Amino acid sequence: MTISIQVQANRWFQQSYGNTYHKVYVTGSVFLESGIEYGYGDGWTMTLCDLLSDNGIIPKREGSRAPLQWIKENGVIIEGESVNDVKRKRDL
Repeated sequence: MTISIQVQANRWFQQSYGNTYHKVYVTGSVFLESGIEYGYGDGWTMTLCDLLSDNGIIPKREGSRAPLQWIKENGVIIEGESVNDVKRKRDL
């Protein structure tokens, strides 16, 4: 089964402690939303992979495959993705 999704990831930098958090939204054939997760840079790709596997869309990632590669190899087409840095935690 192949499904198509769009992905939006929002990142927030907590200046007081120097931590970065993100939240991932998936729309398209399915609608999914992650909780607020710790992780900087492209850490949101791991959250996306976990979100899809936790919801039975793809198998749990094995080995050292890159998350986006694993997702594509398992029949998920990412039609669009956007990553936004937001100024406030509530904007996640």
